[in-house]
Amino acid sequence: ELIASSFAEQKEVREVMLFLQTYGITTTYAIKIYKLYGANTISLIKENPYRLASEVTGIGFKTADRIARNMGVDIDSPYRVAAGTKYVLSQAVNDGHTYLPKEELVQKASALLGVTGELVENAIVSMAVNQQIHVEETEDHTAVYLPPFYYAENGVCSALIQLAMIDVDIPAKDVNKFLREFQKREGVILAEKQREAVVEALNNGVLIITGGPGTGKTTTINCII
Repeated sequence: ELIASSFAEQKEVREVMLFLQTYGITTTYAIKIYKLYGANTISLIKENPYRLASEVTGIGFKTADRIARNMGVDIDSPYRVAAGTKYVLSQAVNDGHTYLPKEELVQKASALLGVTGELVENAIVSMAVNQQIHVEETEDHTAVYLPPFYYAENGVCSALIQLAMIDVDIPAKDVNKFLREFQKREGVILAEKQREAVVEALNNGVLIITGGPGTGKTTTINCII
């Protein structure tokens, strides 16, 4: 019985591996895919090969698209349009953006996929309903996020608001005394703007310190710390 069951399992694995390798998937990724989907691998991928891009680490949209095209998936398949639209958002993240304006996203996704803007807009609506993306109206445009970056941005915003609301009240004489001691100990003389930055940092929850190289940002931060 053990031999029979082991043989049946290996036969299943072999069929999956042969199926995946037909579409150019390496053995390493084929094993990862099989571990994820098991006996349902072939049927799930035939239904929607683009799920590989979002569910298997290391397989991106372009690889999934190549597999899908080899399988004969239509260029305007809703699965393809949705996956391509998410891919454009992920590329924007690599450029430092937490979201893209909807108009820009539609334009870029449409150009990448070779489909109409209407299909991309339909995909955005569908993904928003299924919570695969987050859509938010701003004053002058509609912002489209991948969910992790929407929640991360909101988390940072909440933390900044909480920090900004902190009520700190350190007497000026204590600050001046400390500044004199710091300058003497470190052998430096703080410029007026540096002293101002230290005082503001001690009395506000949030402070942005900016300046070019060599203007004393590090010394100021060391003093604040």
